[in-house]
Amino acid sequence: MKNKLVFVIHSLSQPRCIKRVLSLRQAGFECVVYGYNRGNYDVNAFPDDIPVNVLGVMQNGSNGDNLRTAKRNFDRIIKENGKDCIYYTFGFLASFLISFRRVPFIYEISDVQYAYPKYDKVRFLLKMLDKRIIRKAKYVVMTSGGFQKFYGLSGDKVILMPNKVSSLLKDVPRQTIDVSQPKLRFAFVGSIRYDAIFRFAQTIGERFPGYEFHFYGGAPEKTLKRVGALTDRFSNIFLHGPFKSPEDLPRIYNEAHIIVACYDTNSLNERIAEPNKLYEAILFCRPLVVSVDTYLAQRVAEYGCGYAIDPSSVDSIASFVESLTTDALKAVSERERLVDVKEITNDATLLVDALSKITTDD
Repeated sequence: MKNKLVFVIHSLSQPRCIKRVLSLRQAGFECVVYGYNRGNYDVNAFPDDIPVNVLGVMQNGSNGDNLRTAKRNFDRIIKENGKDCIYYTFGFLASFLISFRRVPFIYEISDVQYAYPKYDKVRFLLKMLDKRIIRKAKYVVMTSGGFQKFYGLSGDKVILMPNKVSSLLKDVPRQTIDVSQPKLRFAFVGSIRYDAIFRFAQTIGERFPGYEFHFYGGAPEKTLKRVGALTDRFSNIFLHGPFKSPEDLPRIYNEAHIIVACYDTNSLNERIAEPNKLYEAILFCRPLVVSVDTYLAQRVAEYGCGYAIDPSSVDSIASFVESLTTDALKAVSERERLVDVKEITNDATLLVDALSKITTDD
């Protein structure tokens, strides 16, 4: 019986990865975790009763060094756990390395790493390699229907599991927004890095002194200095720093009126991703603002949970903010409250069923 799962995680503080492990442990699997710290935004952690083996620090942008380091680590991981288990890998690098081993593995795709502009010249080759990994995997978990379209995959091998809200929040009180006060509070929640988010915050600072913009999340030092320049310049822009997910989410979302998730669209990856902000905003009944011409904008339209805008200039953002009315915002918030909690919270049933087939058939 292959009832043991060995996870290889690129970022041990990533809430999605922690959530995945916890949901599978709850389903009865023995879970062992190997992974890397990233050197920043490490506030989230696994419970003490889950074995975690820290492999070191994974450096951003050091692909050659990371490949050599990960290869050495895989030798150790396979030696320590053998073949009578199922390996669960997050991302391209770990899945690429394990695809050369004769072990059963699950490949989870939450980002198409080679869909960023810097990989334009080699994207075709990397996509070919990626499809080879997919062929060798027992199952492929994808967190966005946009990814599924990108790969052109369907059938039982693909398990579509959007990054929904932790089931720990399924009983949280759901409060529609109170916009009786004139001061609208806009918020970005997550890893701070997108130019569009900075542009939105700048617009609120320059054009709407009666409103507020709040950053919740961590970032590298260089990015934090950029946020600091805005908070120093404008008294209505605030930085709250890293937070624990899901523990801090009710407080954060209930402090905000509107959630801004306008990601830069020069990257194919951002255009086809389905971020967890969609489901968090719906759970907490907060209107969501996203970038036009993205898969996320398509999902927002389907749920009627917010707005898709062009965030490429201060003028276009300002026009959107000026168009907002309290009646429209309340209507969006009420629609979100009508969405069944079961539809927006994490459910690992499909994955558990797939894993159970491996444990009995192999």
